[in-house]
Amino acid sequence: MLPLSLHGYASKTKFGAAIGDYAIVIYEDKVYPAIIGDAGPREKMGEASLRIAKEINDKANPYRRPVSDLKVTYLIFPQSADKPFRQPVLADWRERCAEFLNKIGGIGEGYTLHEWADRFHPKPPPEATPAPAPEAPASGATPPAN
Repeated sequence: MLPLSLHGYASKTKFGAAIGDYAIVIYEDKVYPAIIGDAGPREKMGEASLRIAKEINDKANPYRRPVSDLKVTYLIFPQSADKPFRQPVLADWRERCAEFLNKIGGIGEGYTLHEWADRFHPKPPPEATPAPAPEAPASGATPPAN
């Protein structure tokens, strides 16, 4: 969540963050690709989605934070939103965030960029290999007797 005080700033300068901008959420050695999805109270920053919260701690829910201390870092890439807005594609989020991270020096040793499983468009199962056709008798072979 982006504070409303920063959200309004985005329209006045090319350096301001806005809804739709790419971001990353860093916790311990994991880097989670994300986008800014909404703006909230004027002075509140960094409310990640429940999906990120559950990745950090599977006991997280709307009433229980994944971590109680200020151990989470949010990095926003201002003015990076796709124009026009489009349906989210999680693999694209990861790719775009990796590009932005590389522009500022990379992700850093020991960190991994999380790969979101797409729950809405799962990968199709691998195609089955067709069974080999039965071999035809060699030419000139004697057909079996009845």
